[in-house]
Amino acid sequence: MSQDICAAAIGCIDGRAAIPTLQFLQNYLQVDHVDFIASVDPVQAFWQNKTAEIEAIKRQIAASLNMGRVKIIAVVAHYSDDKATATWDEHFTMISDCVREIAHWSREARVLGLWINERWQAEIIIDSWSAKTEAA
Repeated sequence: MSQDICAAAIGCIDGRAAIPTLQFLQNYLQVDHVDFIASVDPVQAFWQNKTAEIEAIKRQIAASLNMGRVKIIAVVAHYSDDKATATWDEHFTMISDCVREIAHWSREARVLGLWINERWQAEIIIDSWSAKTEAA
């Protein structure tokens, strides 16, 4: 019996970003199941160092990892957050910082930074596996 490939995705509660995230993980990485961890603005929580929110996300990631099937974690942000005033460069920096932080917590998992663009399509903007290769 083959083991399912599972991922965890950390994203905004805006449901418009959930479907392209799930489709991308299933189609691009052949993931069978996704644990979706939704928060008001998880990338911003990391950027603003909101300890309580970060700890809640960390607990949810740990629960997914402890089940033993999650090997991929995606940090997801999208372009149309009405309250966001960040530039593309700021979004890129925030997502990249998030990926590095989460990769530090879960060294065995592949951590991706995904951007949901204006066409509601997911794009990888950072991959912890590539970052490890580049740093070596």
